[in-house]
Amino acid sequence: MILALVLLLSLNSRADQNYYEAEGLLQEYSPYSSNLTHIKHLLETSTQLLAKTKLGELWLFGEPVSTENPSFDSSLFDSNGHFRRNFKKALEYFTEAFEQNEPNAAFYLALVVQQSLISEEFDHLLPQNINKYSVIKNLYRTSLEGKSPLAQIAFASAYVQCMNSFSSSFPGFLNNTLGFVQGALFDEPTCGRSCQDLGEHLVMAASESVSHILESGLEEIKYLRLDLEEKISNYETGERTMKLYTRHFEDMNDSGGYYFLGQKYLVGVPNLGIEKNFTQAVHFLELAAAKGNLAAIETLGVIYAKKNVKIAIEYLQRANNSAKALNTLGYMNYYGIGFPVNSKKAFENFKLAAEKGNLDGMNNAAIFFLTGEQTKPDTNKALLNLQAAAVADFAPAQFNLAILNLYGVGVKSACRPALLLFQHVIEKSHYSKLIEKALHFYKSGDLQGAYLSYAKASVLGFESAQLSAGYMWASKGTGFKCKGNKDQCAGAYYLQAALNYKNDWAYLKLGELLYERQEYQEAFKYYSLGKSQAEAVFAIGYMYEHGLGVEPDYQKARQLYQSIVNTALQGTIEYESLYPAKLALISLSIKTKALEMLGYFLKIKSWFL
Repeated sequence: MILALVLLLSLNSRADQNYYEAEGLLQEYSPYSSNLTHIKHLLETSTQLLAKTKLGELWLFGEPVSTENPSFDSSLFDSNGHFRRNFKKALEYFTEAFEQNEPNAAFYLALVVQQSLISEEFDHLLPQNINKYSVIKNLYRTSLEGKSPLAQIAFASAYVQCMNSFSSSFPGFLNNTLGFVQGALFDEPTCGRSCQDLGEHLVMAASESVSHILESGLEEIKYLRLDLEEKISNYETGERTMKLYTRHFEDMNDSGGYYFLGQKYLVGVPNLGIEKNFTQAVHFLELAAAKGNLAAIETLGVIYAKKNVKIAIEYLQRANNSAKALNTLGYMNYYGIGFPVNSKKAFENFKLAAEKGNLDGMNNAAIFFLTGEQTKPDTNKALLNLQAAAVADFAPAQFNLAILNLYGVGVKSACRPALLLFQHVIEKSHYSKLIEKALHFYKSGDLQGAYLSYAKASVLGFESAQLSAGYMWASKGTGFKCKGNKDQCAGAYYLQAALNYKNDWAYLKLGELLYERQEYQEAFKYYSLGKSQAEAVFAIGYMYEHGLGVEPDYQKARQLYQSIVNTALQGTIEYESLYPAKLALISLSIKTKALEMLGYFLKIKSWFL
């Protein structure tokens, strides 16, 4: 009996270990080398409750796998190499985990029900006699109360959308999508919880995100909306791309090129299939450093500070008091790496690095100014440093500034700006892998996988995901059928981005949808909101020229077309915007001359009469 009990415990322990092994493999997942069949087996044999939720995720979203992956398992993929999703099986796993109070499972069930508001395929999965809006709100709340980081992030995003909706009007054709747009807080007169309460929830998820960034030493790649990713990526394989780069830079003996290659291998470029390769990164960085490339010397100083202090100090001395080198020396002073612990010297180095423009140095110096360690407390100096680094998109500074805004330290308490800063931090952390996954799916032609990944990231408030999901419904397809028409499904996502971020491209796209519906006055309004976009300026000019939604005004039309020409020539907008505006000016000039001639002939006619 005792032997049987020990054996049972041993098996349970092993099964628990299976989950953590699978989780580790998923965190380092690569479509080109990971063994998805093995990961699935580990989850299926685990006794951990979280494993059921992970299996639900797998069957709902899938994972991208290259056909060149040596572990490619054809049983998991269709003839096009796309993952065989099983939404029914996903729901079964989520439901089983939810019934045992797993909070992330509640989040995913809410996501599925929310998608059923716009997608026929998900609508058919669910009972038709349920109040979906009530179910969505209850599931999100259950997930939040269980401290799911996914729910914490989603609630904060929904809160910002909800609050901004009070000062915004909606295009009429999107009225029946508002339940989808607002999700967890639909039809809440006070937007549910207080901002402060949600902020304190979001601190936990943002803290986890900034810890990930600091531990890895790198921010994840911040991805653009899908139409821009299409423009900048030729989708060649990473191996071919890097071979071409390497041959070119070797031929040129280019230190900057070697540094470029080192950085690419150091961080990876997943949408080009370039995986992280530390050995290759160091190889190319050392080639660049040997030729005196300062950026490579600084980077090697940072890398070796964690591996070989003697070599690190040699590189940092070669950097000759550069901003990044001073900041690295500050860390080494503060933590006693290669030097005795010396917080005074650390502060001096951080302060010098900050003065030379190093973002990490600004953040570090700000902490000293806030705490008064080795200096007189100075909230103003702390804020100046944090604001400068946060504006430059440095995640740790954004996190610290959000904390000060949330709790009113040195500034007037400002909760909503704090939520948005936390959101920026989260979007640059390991959560960015959602967008990476979407791009992998899209690259392989798996539109369902791409859309579902963007849909999840949209609920979390990721701006690029909301814009990309809208773009897919409007232009590329999603692999799903919209319950209304595709304009409504696209518009729902654009509206999320407009409410969350007042995004000009979202306003432009809403204007285009309204224009196509011949709702010209509303279209003019949204084009005007998105007037930083050259296409919106052109559209407003065209509407003035033709009297669509506004009184005709050739002078205003001409001014708008000319402003596009001027900014294109200055290089502040894409040069391709120049030619449509020039053609419009020529057309308008001809039209104006024709009208002048017509007026002239009418005058002659009146003289003879």
